Parts: sequence; structure tokens; C-alpha cells
Amino acid sequence: MYSYRIYSLTLQSPHRLPLLTPHALSAPADLTLCLTLDDRTLLTQTHPPSWHTHAQPDGLNHRLFLRAPCQALLANIDPTAQHIHISAADFSLDEVTAILLGTILGVTLRLRGILCLHSSVLAVQDRAIAFLGVKGAGKSTTAAALAQLGTPVLADDVAVLRPQEAGFQVQPGYPRLRLWKSAVNALYGSEAELPRVFQPLEKHFLPLSSKGDGDAEAPWQFHPHPLPLTAIYLLDARDPSLAIPKVTPMAPTLAVMHLLGHRYPQSFQPNPAQQAHEFAAIAQLAGTVPIRQVHRPDTLDALPALCDTILKDVSQLKPS
Repeated sequence: MYSYRIYSLTLQSPHRLPLLTPHALSAPADLTLCLTLDDRTLLTQTHPPSWHTHAQPDGLNHRLFLRAPCQALLANIDPTAQHIHISAADFSLDEVTAILLGTILGVTLRLRGILCLHSSVLAVQDRAIAFLGVKGAGKSTTAAALAQLGTPVLADDVAVLRPQEAGFQVQPGYPRLRLWKSAVNALYGSEAELPRVFQPLEKHFLPLSSKGDGDAEAPWQFHPHPLPLTAIYLLDARDPSLAIPKVTPMAPTLAVMHLLGHRYPQSFQPNPAQQAHEFAAIAQLAGTVPIRQVHRPDTLDALPALCDTILKDVSQLKPS
């Protein structure tokens, strides 16, 4: 059995999982994983698409079914959100792990009452800043541009938020950035040696080194410890007529509506009690953490100016 630390939870698996570093357990694991990688029977099975519930003798299980012409994956989360079983056919272990670390753990955490947002998070002056935006808005690209300057990455794709006495704390993810080929070429270099997230997509994993392994200001670092969330930056649609980026505050009431639309994953529909719990958490988030709207030009050339604008804005905010 292998043990890992992810989003401040311990995960135990019978497989050595790529993307994660083994972690010694000092107590029972929070989550256990059972994994079957060559379940050919899935290719002939039918299930409701995406997330759905399934009644079992032990209670209501949550299931994810993914199907492609020659691939299939079925994930099952038990009623306690403590045990995950994944069966897959013709998905590589790398691809299964990417799905696990994204939508499967996102739903597992939400079932445990933990707020998750679709976001990239950076560590700035021992504080966390999160980027939100619609699909393709450039969350990871903006994070990568800051990481290139030596700003450590705390999490990519999923921001796991735990309430604190005076705000929220973001839990660390894993030491990778997910970047489209164009962003890799613009900010890092060639994508040739970088693994793809999924084979059909031109999206790649960029490895990050642990903060403290070398130069404190070296690029492409990962921050492995939780940090208080000091601001959320909502990436607006790119504006070709805009010459320079700018940041404006957003009213909490408007911010609530935006935050509700960025829960992760959006494909999961919580029950009414879970909905009420998440709405209360988001209202608390909007009321305690500044939400900033980012207006930017429609070009990668504007990334240096965007980084400067964001870092300057962060320096003017009071610590959480």
C-alpha cells in the first residue's frame, strides 16, 4: 500500500500513483482507493453519463461514468466519502490519476462538506491568491506566468477551501501545472518532454519543485503547506481594445453569484442540504475575502504587465 498527502487529506492506494509523492502515515488514512485498470466489461456496460447516484445496501453511492469509443471509466464513492473504487478500461494509470485528482476528489471533498472551486492558486508573501474564470479564461496560464517569476504554486485546477476563524485557508494540491501547448511554448519552452494530461489533448503537466529545494526565487516552485486566502481574482473576458490590465473590486453580493458558478466540479449536483451548506460557505467567503475583477488585453504579450498589476494589488491588501 502507498500513502499520499493531497489537499491536506491522506490517501492510501494499492498502486504507486504518478504525480504524487509517497507520504508516511501516522494515523489511519482519510481516504482509501481501490483501483482496477483493465476491466474490459466496462466497454459493454451502460450507466447514466457523468455523475449520478446509485442506491446500495450501505446507502447512496455517488458514481462517475466516462465513456469514449474505446475507453470507459467507472468511479464509485461510498456514502461516507471515505472509500473510492475506480474501474477503467484502456485508460492509462496517468490518465486515471489525473481524473482522480480532479473531478473525483473534488466530489469526494464536497461530499465531506469542504468547499471546492475551479481555480489556480499562488502563494504570495505567505498568503494565497486564487484565480477564477470560465473554461479557457487562462487561470493556469496566469498562474504559470507568475510561477515563471518565482511565485510558488499552491494548487492548480482545484482550490480546496477550509473555513478559519477569520477567513479561509487553501489546502495544497500536487506539484504540477496543467498547461495548454501554446502556454507551455510561450512561458516554458518545448512541450516535447512534458507528459500529456490526456492523450487526445494538447494539454501538458509541467513539473514543479518543492519550495526550499534551491533558490528561494527560482521559477516553477510548489508550495506544500496551507495558506490563508487573501484575495480571489476573477478573470474577465479578454478585451482586445484594452491597452493595459486593470483590477477593480467586486461587491460581495455580485461575487456570490460568480462563486456559485465556479464550484468544482460543475457536473456534480449536490442535494438540497449540501446546496444550502455550500451557499452558506460561499456567502461567508464573499463577505470575508476580497473578490477582484481582472480586465486584460487579448494577448499573451500582456502577461508580464498582468503579473505586475496583480502583485501590486496584492501588496496593497491587508493580510487575512
